[in-house]
Amino acid sequence: MTKQAFGDDMGGPRHELEPALSTLLAQALIAYRIELDNEFERLLAQSGFPGFKLPVVFWPLLRHVDHPGTTVAELLEWTGWTEKDLFPMIGGVERWGYVDQYQSTHKGSGPTSYIAPT
Repeated sequence: MTKQAFGDDMGGPRHELEPALSTLLAQALIAYRIELDNEFERLLAQSGFPGFKLPVVFWPLLRHVDHPGTTVAELLEWTGWTEKDLFPMIGGVERWGYVDQYQSTHKGSGPTSYIAPT
């Protein structure tokens, strides 16, 4: 009779394997992230944005967006992100209806992209 990894089928002692350290750390990180997002949403609701369900990862972007709009160049400067990082974030919050993106042309210059809250 051969034994299996967790014990034998004949009622012998059953040995549980300990989870790997990386598994335990990943579980702790996921739990922390969920709690952080929940607290962020609670604070948003208290500050006058009820119904906003948004992960905290978008805060560095949204805290710089104001009326009548913030230029993409300003967002790149203020967040320290690259265009590769910024544009998917803008696309996400635009699809979810939190911001609008528009272009404006000023006399003597080319079009400028703006992001404004909805």
